[in-house]
Amino acid sequence: MYNPELFERMVNKFGIEKTTEFAEMVAHMYDLLHGDVVRTFKSGDSEYGYEHYWWKKKYEELKSENK
Repeated sequence: MYNPELFERMVNKFGIEKTTEFAEMVAHMYDLLHGDVVRTFKSGDSEYGYEHYWWKKKYEELKSENK
């Protein structure tokens, strides 16, 4: 399942407010995991980096829409 479909299912089950919080938390989680990969393997390439940026962008979109 890709992130857009996962996001839509989360919104349908938990609502936009909780999914916005989830997006913030999961973006932070992937940032931590990506940072660990970079430190351990001296490489900036990882799936965690992609996931971090995708969820962070989604969180920022949601926050700007709900101001």
